[in-house]
Amino acid sequence: MTPQTLMNDLTSENCDVMDIVLLIVDEAHRATGDYAYNQIVRHMMAKNPHFRLIALTATPGKDTEGVQNLVDGLHISRIEIRNEESIDLRGYMHDQNVEQHCIRMPEGIAAIRDALEQLMETFMKPLQSMGIIWPNQQAVKLHPYAARAKISTLAPHQRGFVHQLSMLGNLAQVMAYLLEATVGMAY
Repeated sequence: MTPQTLMNDLTSENCDVMDIVLLIVDEAHRATGDYAYNQIVRHMMAKNPHFRLIALTATPGKDTEGVQNLVDGLHISRIEIRNEESIDLRGYMHDQNVEQHCIRMPEGIAAIRDALEQLMETFMKPLQSMGIIWPNQQAVKLHPYAARAKISTLAPHQRGFVHQLSMLGNLAQVMAYLLEATVGMAY
C-alpha cells in the first residue's frame, strides 16, 4: 500500500498498530522531512516500539547529510550495502555490456533551462545569504522537495520566506520536468 494509506489507516485505527511486526519501506530515499514514511515510523514507535523495519533504496542520498536524514527519519540502526560484486548476489547477476552515449541538449531546451535557472537564482540568492538554504546549491540540481521541506524548519522570525521557498520548490519541479521528462511537462 502507499505510505499515505497506511498512515490514514493507523490514525483512523482501521489498522491496529500492535498487529504490525514488520514494516518494509521501498524507495526509502523518499523518507525526508515529514513524508508519510517518517510519520508512520514516529507513530509506530510511540504506539508499538516492538516492530522491525526494513528500508530499501537504490539511491540513499548524494551526500552524508542526505543519508543521515534518511537514517534519522526512519530510525535506522543498521545499514547493509549490496552491489553487483556482493557475494550473496553474484549468483543472480548476468553479464552486462554498458555503452554510454552522450546526447547534446537541444539549444532551445538549453535556453529554457538557462532562463529558468536565472529565475530560480533570484529566489535562491536571498535565501542563501540569510542562511536559510544551502550556500553552494546549484539551481539546476535543486530537488523540488528540498526547498519545500525547508518550510517546516523555518524559525518563527523566518516565516516570511515561506512563499519564496514554495515558489522555489515549484520552479525546481519545472526544472526537473524539463531536464528529465519533456518540455510539455515543464510547461
